[in-house]
Amino acid sequence: MKKILIGILSTVAIIAILIGGKIQMDKYRVKSIVHSEEAKVAIKRIFKNRDDKAFTSEGKIKSYRLDEGKIKKNPMGGVDISIIVNDDKDMILNTTISQDKYNGGYKTEGMSISPKLDEIMYSEDKEKE
Repeated sequence: MKKILIGILSTVAIIAILIGGKIQMDKYRVKSIVHSEEAKVAIKRIFKNRDDKAFTSEGKIKSYRLDEGKIKKNPMGGVDISIIVNDDKDMILNTTISQDKYNGGYKTEGMSISPKLDEIMYSEDKEKE
């Protein structure tokens, strides 16, 4: 009886270790994707498409950083990220980074933009209306 109990507990412990290891590997993989050079290019492309002078002293968008607490794997594929613009927590862009099947890099898909960031990124479009 004692050997059976030890065998069951050992099996449960091994399964728990394997699951924990898989979770840690997934977290590492997600972090390596969002901090890769290809992902940085895809993120900067979002802002450069709206403002040619982005990330320069003349641009409206000076900098960005990822909200590390909101990086998570998307069940439909890719990684969901939250981007804080100009170090202002009221200027947030949420998007998904996924593998681009055509060029092997990464691309962004779908976006939601905070109202304050919307004012900065799309102010020229609103002036034309």
